[in-house]
Amino acid sequence: MTNLLPIANHSWKEYLTGTKSMTLSLLGFEYLLIYYPFIKKAKESQKWAHFGNMSTVLIYLITAFSTTVFFSSKQLQTVVWPTLSEWKIVKFPFVERFEYIGITFFGLIIVPNLALAFWGFSRVIKRTCHIKQTYMLWVGLITAFVATLFFETREEVDKLNTFVSEVGFYLIYGYIPFLFFIVFIRKKVWEK
Repeated sequence: MTNLLPIANHSWKEYLTGTKSMTLSLLGFEYLLIYYPFIKKAKESQKWAHFGNMSTVLIYLITAFSTTVFFSSKQLQTVVWPTLSEWKIVKFPFVERFEYIGITFFGLIIVPNLALAFWGFSRVIKRTCHIKQTYMLWVGLITAFVATLFFETREEVDKLNTFVSEVGFYLIYGYIPFLFFIVFIRKKVWEK
């Protein structure tokens, strides 16, 4: 537990840098802007959206807490997959390799996010370019599959993650607030 101490000994700049580097893990909530019109009784189901968001944040919090408690800060700088390394230690008499269960669990988290991402991509293209959504879904799936063939090393995947995190950061903290501001001004002008 001493790995958690001292608490709050970082500057605001370090907190913001940490927040920016964690953007990749938090991307995905913006798809709500795309599929919200399809939710029946959206006001009533809002509590379930908050519950889903809360459970995701709780999973991240528990994972970060257990990893920080288990590894020292110097170890975290050298271990590539700390959570996976942590799971390798777990021993049960009925499960020989617990990390397979953990990987499957995180796979179950990733598959719905991928499905929503491809559906959102095809939906936005349908609305903006008036192309049939099924065609764009196939184009997106094939493009993503072909793109994965070009990534062979860990460094290339890290560069992709960094790029997506950068773009996502500016999307979340720049573009979406900008759109909100434009829609807000537009509504005020139209009300007059």
